[in-house]
Amino acid sequence: MFSEDDGSFVFVRRPPLLQSFISTVLRYDPVANLTMGYMVASKCFMAGLNHFEKVQYQYSACAHPLLIPISILELMLENKIITIEGENQGLTIIERETGFSAMSLDEQKVKNWQPLVRKLGEVHTYYLNYQTGVKTIQMAAGSHLKHLDVFDRSLPEERRERLKSRTLKRGERLEYLSSAADHAAVYWNILNRLQAQQLVLFNLIAQEDNKINTDLSKDTKELATASKHDKHDKHDKHDSSALKVVAFLQPYFYLTFFAIPLFNWESPSIWAVTTEHYWFYWIVTGPLTAVTMTVVLFWAMRQRPR
Repeated sequence: MFSEDDGSFVFVRRPPLLQSFISTVLRYDPVANLTMGYMVASKCFMAGLNHFEKVQYQYSACAHPLLIPISILELMLENKIITIEGENQGLTIIERETGFSAMSLDEQKVKNWQPLVRKLGEVHTYYLNYQTGVKTIQMAAGSHLKHLDVFDRSLPEERRERLKSRTLKRGERLEYLSSAADHAAVYWNILNRLQAQQLVLFNLIAQEDNKINTDLSKDTKELATASKHDKHDKHDKHDSSALKVVAFLQPYFYLTFFAIPLFNWESPSIWAVTTEHYWFYWIVTGPLTAVTMTVVLFWAMRQRPR
C-alpha cells in the first residue's frame, strides 16, 4: 500500500513467480470514495473470474477499498485447494499400489516401482509449488491485515467513520482467510505422506536389489560348484588315462629292456612257438606292473584337488 500526495492510496499486488497468479494495481480516492485500477490473471484463473460477479453484490452490502484484493486472495486459495485435490488422489493411488496407506495396509499390487517413483516425483514437485502458493497467500493476508490498520488511521475523519464497521469486517475476513490458508498448508497431511511413500519406495527397491544380489550370489555359487565338479571329472579322466598307459606300456618296456625272446617262429609246431623265457617274462612283469600302478594310483589320489 502506498500513500499518494493527493491523499489517495495505491494497492499493488505483484505477480509471484508461479504458473497461476493474479496481479492487481488499484487506486482509491477517499474523497470521491472511488476505486479504480486493473487486474492481470494467468489462464488457469480466467474461468474463476466469474467469482468477481459476486463482488458487486458485496460492494452494495459492504463496500470497502480492500474488498477486491481480499477477494483475489480468496479466489487464489480456493483454486489451490481444488487443484491439490487431484494430486491428493494421485498420492492415494500410490499408497494403494505400494500397500502402505494411512487408511489401511493393502497388499502390494505392482513390482515395477519406476512408474510409481516418477509419479511420486511429479506429485511432490506439484505440492512444493502448492506450498509456495499457500505461503504467498498467508504473507499477503498478513500484509493486508497490517496495512488495514494503517489505512484506517490515514483516512480523513469523515471517511473513517463511514468505513469503520466495514473495515472491522474486512479485518475479520482477513483473519478467517489467514486461518484457512494455515489449514490449507497441512491439507490432507500430504507432505508427511509424500515423505512416507518416498521411504517406502526406497525400502521396496532396496529389497528388490537385495533379492537380485542374493539370487546372483546363489547362481554364482552353483556355477562354481559345477565348475569344481567338472574339474574333478577331468582329473579322474586324466588319472584313468595314466593308469591305462602304465598298464599297457610297462610290459613292453620290460620286454625291450631285457631283450627277452618270447617266441620261436621257426618251430615246426604251433604249440612249441613260445620259448622257455615266456613264463619268466610274466613272473617278472606282472608283479612289477602291479607295484608301479599302485604307486601311480596312490600318487594320483594325493594330487586330487579337495
